[in-house]
Amino acid sequence: MATIMVVDDYPITQRILTYQLFKEGHQVVTASNGQEALNSLIELDVDLMIMDLTMPEMDGITVLYQLRACSRHANMPVIILTASNKDQDRKQALRAGANAFLTKPADNWQLFNMIDELLVDLAPMELAVG
Repeated sequence: MATIMVVDDYPITQRILTYQLFKEGHQVVTASNGQEALNSLIELDVDLMIMDLTMPEMDGITVLYQLRACSRHANMPVIILTASNKDQDRKQALRAGANAFLTKPADNWQLFNMIDELLVDLAPMELAVG
């Protein structure tokens, strides 16, 4: 399946998401803040990121702007998963380049459906031979 990075400063959220994603067949890497995530992306190939907005050292919005400015990660799907239900935060995240915005606690079905949809968009198209 895919390699998914979970970026959240709350260890319990990291553990829960890692377990659930692993059960779905994904490989998971984690980061505790935005700067750690960006540093990890230098060496790792990640297919999709699930990220909180509010984190120490570097917040999710700043990470989004930096990802979108980098040609290697400009098109990597990013799902914001945050405790904030403020419309202003949702709009800011989407403007910064997030592909989706979910509020914690997110429904597993909704999260995994969103992951599947975003990963399908990245899959190479196969030509029918016939």
